[in-house]
Amino acid sequence: MSRDLARARPTGARIAALALVVAAVVSATARTGAQGWLGMTLADDHVADGPAVRIESVLPESPAAAAGMASGDIVTAVGARRVRAPGELSAAVRRTAPGARLTLHIERAGVAHDVIVQVAARPPDLYRLLEADRDPWQEPTRVLALLDVAPGRAIADIGAGGGYFTERLVAAVGPTGRVLAIDIDPDALTQLTTRFAHAPNVEVRRGLANDPRLDADTLDGVLLVDAFHELTDPAATLAAVRRALHPGGRLVIVDRAAAAFVPGTHAIPEARVVGETEAAGFHLRERADLQRQFALVFE
Repeated sequence: MSRDLARARPTGARIAALALVVAAVVSATARTGAQGWLGMTLADDHVADGPAVRIESVLPESPAAAAGMASGDIVTAVGARRVRAPGELSAAVRRTAPGARLTLHIERAGVAHDVIVQVAARPPDLYRLLEADRDPWQEPTRVLALLDVAPGRAIADIGAGGGYFTERLVAAVGPTGRVLAIDIDPDALTQLTTRFAHAPNVEVRRGLANDPRLDADTLDGVLLVDAFHELTDPAATLAAVRRALHPGGRLVIVDRAAAAFVPGTHAIPEARVVGETEAAGFHLRERADLQRQFALVFE
């Protein structure tokens, strides 16, 4: 990770968790290294015959907008391939080179449609387009206060994505502080490297699925936003975070709530996060409700 323009619908069993997809969309072919773009953000949803993908928002003047896609549309298939999760739709588009066309099978207000959309070249400043309306619901000032960020401190942003929080952390710690922007996704790492190429106090670091690759006793704070539900080995990741934090350092976890944990749905029960984090040796200091997420502060 811009995010939400979803219209109200009957929820049924769906988990309305936002998938921040700088790719509803798209690395194109590995052979050329080109990247394509549709200009949508996605969430999990359901239709009568099972899971599907809801379009959360469509960026103005994007390929999706030009094709008539709209917030709230439900995508059930790409060509002949059924899609049941945001990641599946993203993967289908990644296999498509910019300039090629895709047929998306959608439901709009219960009526089926086919939409032909042409994949375009991805804008170099896509992360800023996706962040355009994020501040009001993400409440970054409040999140940074929970993390107790101050000038001169060293903070890790795990699952940094396009660098939304990294940019705000850099401003908060100032020139004497340091920010580690960590991700495992190659596309996110490329975005981060470009965005912070001229920021001397930012280090972009490639993490591993079960290891954020943090140095011991080097950090005053660690932030995970919409990332905990993606962890394949929470115990290992949390152990690495605990080793990296100075005594009294804080870990802030921000995520979307779910009644039950279903891998791939981009949300997680708050009690599960608390339980796993306390099992790793952390103490829950406080919690807060953001507009669309919960926030947990551990020491």
